[in-house]
Amino acid sequence: MTYRGFRRWFGQAIAAHDWVENLSLVLGICFFLLAIACTRAIIVSLTNVGDADAPPGTNLSIGSLEVTRGLGVMLFALLGFVALGVAWFFAGATIRRWLRRGRRRV
Repeated sequence: MTYRGFRRWFGQAIAAHDWVENLSLVLGICFFLLAIACTRAIIVSLTNVGDADAPPGTNLSIGSLEVTRGLGVMLFALLGFVALGVAWFFAGATIRRWLRRGRRRV
């Protein structure tokens, strides 16, 4: 099989089965779930900001606990925005197509 024939066969296989779009949708959903987990982690971190009790058996000061929680909020917010952007990159086209089809039927 020549390179040209392989390219034609591969292009037809991708077009026929559309497995790349399905794979990108699954990856997008996984990244949406990661963004939701980051949102939950931000909420947990923010609700525990005023909690200045260190776990028993640790030698942590109140200041180090506050800095660690603040750093957690910043990092989870950054990771959440990145995960949401990647999720929309992977699954956005499929979701928009589903929404357009839903509007046409109504």
